[in-house]
Amino acid sequence: MRMPRRRVVIIAAAVTACAVAAGVGVYAWWPRSTRYAYPPPHKTAVLDEQAHRVLVEWDRKHRAQPARRYIPVPSDVPNNRWGWTFALPPNAEVEQVGGHRLTAATPLPETAPALSTVVWQDGVAERVPLVSAAAAFTAAQAERCQQEPCAGPPMRVTAADMGTVPARTAHGWASVPAWMFTVEGAPFRIARIAVDAEPAPYRESFSGAEHAKVVHGILPAAVDDALTVDYAGAPAGIGPCSGQYTAHAVEGESAVVAVVEPMVPPEWVREESRNVACAPLGPFGPYRQATVYLSRPLGDRVLLDLDGDPLMVTRQRP
Repeated sequence: MRMPRRRVVIIAAAVTACAVAAGVGVYAWWPRSTRYAYPPPHKTAVLDEQAHRVLVEWDRKHRAQPARRYIPVPSDVPNNRWGWTFALPPNAEVEQVGGHRLTAATPLPETAPALSTVVWQDGVAERVPLVSAAAAFTAAQAERCQQEPCAGPPMRVTAADMGTVPARTAHGWASVPAWMFTVEGAPFRIARIAVDAEPAPYRESFSGAEHAKVVHGILPAAVDDALTVDYAGAPAGIGPCSGQYTAHAVEGESAVVAVVEPMVPPEWVREESRNVACAPLGPFGPYRQATVYLSRPLGDRVLLDLDGDPLMVTRQRP
């Protein structure tokens, strides 16, 4: 026996209404306190204001310039006392170099060579000014014995030649001119980046109460307006030692600042956090990732953090 169409419609409507009511009941019962909220608007406004100050200061020091430039970024090695000075090739014997002062066995050239070229992995190049071998040697001496005294016997440098080394820059890895110092009786040479620019200091990453420290940017292949950023933050999850974050970008003509904020945890998490001792976050993370969307392609603009430090952006190849 077939059921009248009108009765079928009424029954279907009743079932739908019951399902909706049940859904509303489940939603009402579900503990909403387990959900994270967005950061308080006033904190976002404070961080955005700081980002604007960073952009203004960057333009003041570097002048807005659309073309790519060689901009060194801080080392990713903590307590890297050598900075722009290091030994090649890296091996076990090189670890003994740190306690020795350099001394020149012969006078080194004091005249800076002509312009040389920095070449990035994507083939883009820039002509850069260089420092003399003598100036690079003096800087290497000061840099290597700055934090710890060089108590060992001096190492004699017998020659200086121009070469290239891979270096971290705001636009990714690049082949950069460097002075290569030959050390008497050593199986290695000491290299010092020769570009006439100020090295960027290492800054330990951290996760603060107001924002997370961004440490790296990744530009996906064929996508120039969505930037993936690595940042130092609490492990993902909901709990006293976990955290959730939201990210956005504050843009300028020559630079972009990535802002990563912690989201407000649920009340029960805040309550439990008062009685839980979480392991401190080390300088290497844990690193998290987030995507920030730009109003226009990044191009050759520089990625900055809220401290005003330039960050390396890795451009992925298709």
